Amino acid sequence: VGMGGRLDATNVIRPAVSVITNISFDHQAFLGETLTEIAREKAGIIKRGVDLVTAERQRPVLELFERTCKEKKAPFWRVGKNIRYRGEGNKISYYGFGRKLKDLELGLPGAYQHRNAALALSVIELLERRGLKMSEEHIREGLKNTHWPGRLQIVSREPLLILDGAHNPGAIRNLSYSIRAGFHYKRLILVLGVMADKDVRNILRGILPMADYVLFTRPEYHRAAAPETLMQEALPLGKAGEIQPTLDKALGKAKAMANREDLILVTGSLFTVGETMAVLDPERYQPDRIR
Repeated sequence: VGMGGRLDATNVIRPAVSVITNISFDHQAFLGETLTEIAREKAGIIKRGVDLVTAERQRPVLELFERTCKEKKAPFWRVGKNIRYRGEGNKISYYGFGRKLKDLELGLPGAYQHRNAALALSVIELLERRGLKMSEEHIREGLKNTHWPGRLQIVSREPLLILDGAHNPGAIRNLSYSIRAGFHYKRLILVLGVMADKDVRNILRGILPMADYVLFTRPEYHRAAAPETLMQEALPLGKAGEIQPTLDKALGKAKAMANREDLILVTGSLFTVGETMAVLDPERYQPDRIR
């Protein structure tokens, strides 16, 4: 999907199962200014008689989904209620509608991927009711071998270089927690580029407190916030940092500063991560030509 929801182009399709992962603030100009307004737009994908499964936790959002499902006679399922799991490290044990799977290894790092994996498994179970055949071996292999470039992607070690496309406050909070919980490092050098139409203030508040030094920069894209704007917005947080006009220069400075035991984290936007991948490996990730 694009933004997902009522007006998304994919919503012309009648699905076998509808899935809403979770709701957070993003694309407010199109989806609404409150979580309930955003949730109402997302609930626009619920079809009459078609199962909805969600990993959402927030009570007002869940109540809205439940009401919509009742109106459309759509079965409503929740991770954490109808589907349960236990996660530790890169493994989960899953307790679903009928399947019980222990010690499933996840290829994607980050504690939030435990819940995402449980959601994916619940969708498989709902599809199995419609005739899909999926072996436990294939499930284990699929979870273990999943690769997602730009999502807690470890590019190198010594120094540790991680790319993550978190671009809204909810994603940034998950990223901060996952970095603290899953990685060991001496200093964190943050390379930050954010789109100007995002919630810049709360993105900065969600990630800057854990950084030791910040390189404010921008990808080569017209929506990107100026590094000067990011630095000005960050002043109340009192973090040491500097402006670097391009991602290429910011990455060069970060590498020059970092010791073997440090962490360089590049985040703030998928555009920032995408351009970083092109800078690091221009042969594999050809940058788009700007016309």
